[in-house]
Amino acid sequence: MPDAVAVSIAKAVVTHIQTAIDADDLSQEFELERSYGDWDMELKQNEFTRVDVDLVTTKQEAELATRAGKLAYTVPIDLCIRRRFGNDKQDDEKQGRVYVAEVDGLMLLVEELHELFLQTSLTDPLASMWKEDPKILTAPVPRHLKDMKQFVGIIRLTFVAYRAV
Repeated sequence: MPDAVAVSIAKAVVTHIQTAIDADDLSQEFELERSYGDWDMELKQNEFTRVDVDLVTTKQEAELATRAGKLAYTVPIDLCIRRRFGNDKQDDEKQGRVYVAEVDGLMLLVEELHELFLQTSLTDPLASMWKEDPKILTAPVPRHLKDMKQFVGIIRLTFVAYRAV
C-alpha cells in the first residue's frame, strides 16, 4: 500500500538525515525519530539530544497543478532539535543558567541540519522539491532555556510534490 504524500516526504527527510549521520557529517550524535508532534515539548531525561521529524498537518495544502491530471501537494515538515541540560551543565554562580558553550554546540547542530537541506533535494518516490528555502524558525527558545533548562530549535522545511489524480 502506498504512503500518503506527506508520509513519503517525511520518510525521505529521515533517510536524508540518517545518511548524514552514517557519513559522520554532523557535529554530534542524537536520537532521530519521525512523528506527528505527539510528544511533550519538555524532555523528561537530561543529557541526550533528540531530533524529531514532524509533519505539520495543519499547514498542508493540495491543489490542481497546471499539468493535466496532477495534484500539487505542499508539505511542511518541522525538524525539532531538543536537549535538556543536567545540573552539571548549569552555572550555580549565575542562578543556574545553562553554560553558553553547551548552547553553542546545539546552535552548530541546528546550522548543520539547516545547511543539509539547503544543499540538496530529496531522493524520494515523488521527486519532491523545495517550495521555499528551509528556515530556522527558532533557536534557542529563551523561555525554555531559562525555565526548563532545555534547548529547543525548530527548522521548517517546505516541499512540493506532484501526484497523478
